[in-house]
Amino acid sequence: MSFSSRKYGIGVDNVIDFRVVLPNGTVVIADACSNPDLFFALRGGGGGTYGVVTHVHYKLHPVTEITVLNFGVYGLENLRPSEYDILGRISYQWLQFWIENSPELGPDWCGGFFMHAFGHLLYCGSSDMAQSTFIGTFEYWYNFILDKSGTRPGIWGTYYFTESHDNWYEYK
Repeated sequence: MSFSSRKYGIGVDNVIDFRVVLPNGTVVIADACSNPDLFFALRGGGGGTYGVVTHVHYKLHPVTEITVLNFGVYGLENLRPSEYDILGRISYQWLQFWIENSPELGPDWCGGFFMHAFGHLLYCGSSDMAQSTFIGTFEYWYNFILDKSGTRPGIWGTYYFTESHDNWYEYK
């Protein structure tokens, strides 16, 4: 699984063929047409039990711009116990927003949720398309709907930022 799994599938979904040395020393090619049972087994986690894989051909995908949207809370170490309910309220609002809006997102959107960030979301495509498909909606919600009252700006509060990268490698 990776950030690009929604768009391209998991790693084994991108294998075209394997070259395998079988236990009897025979070298075979396993793909969807030649040795399809072996191809299926190798893609399913059989590991070294079927032979030694010496070569793998993978599908290549076009270089794609990556736009990142990060949303989270900073300064959690400064949070007072009396402010936990504020953090809970913000978390709940985010979850509600996400539940309402995420079903509309296509496979070009991916990402994850972490302790330090409510959302680390990536768009596989231009920043203009990212803006029109989700970021604009998010920014409106963040600026005009999200109730951030009770946070202590500069001490603890919410943040979001976007950034663009020319490709996956630059992003990573």
